[in-house]
Amino acid sequence: MSLRARAAWRFGTRRARAPRRSAGLLLSLLAFDVAFLVWIFSSGPTLLYAVDVRELVERRAELEEYDLIRVRGLLVPGSLGKSRSRCEYQFRLRSVHDAAASLFVRYRPRAVEDSGCPAPETFCEVPGRDREVSVEGRLDGAAARLVATEIVVKAGKYEFRGDGAEALPCAPVPWVR
Repeated sequence: MSLRARAAWRFGTRRARAPRRSAGLLLSLLAFDVAFLVWIFSSGPTLLYAVDVRELVERRAELEEYDLIRVRGLLVPGSLGKSRSRCEYQFRLRSVHDAAASLFVRYRPRAVEDSGCPAPETFCEVPGRDREVSVEGRLDGAAARLVATEIVVKAGKYEFRGDGAEALPCAPVPWVR
């Protein structure tokens, strides 16, 4: 140990400010992180993930408090229709587990492109096949329906080819109203 280091250690002239600076920096970063997490978790809508149509029908009163609800079910054959006056699809979903439970859905895409009314390419009725559909939207309690803004259609491995061409024949979507 050098003479200078021994004198600094003996008389207590070592630097004591560095630990205080790092503690202040650590506290300010911690406060920023807490404020950021509070902002993130309090600003978004409340989303309930994937309930079945039967569960939604049974627990409708308590599920109305959620901002967004994701519901999965099977497309009822013959219920799919497209509105002439506005960009909107209407259809019924039935429960995967209980055929008696059903829900009326209106699908309104968030962004309407110049090319028409966008919908997933796989969103169609295939005669003789059940189509599993997940929709996300808000419950309209007065009309007992779900107004959806997002839709996902479950397609099997061999139902649609990768180039966008249909491997199974889709029934044409009829116009309503």
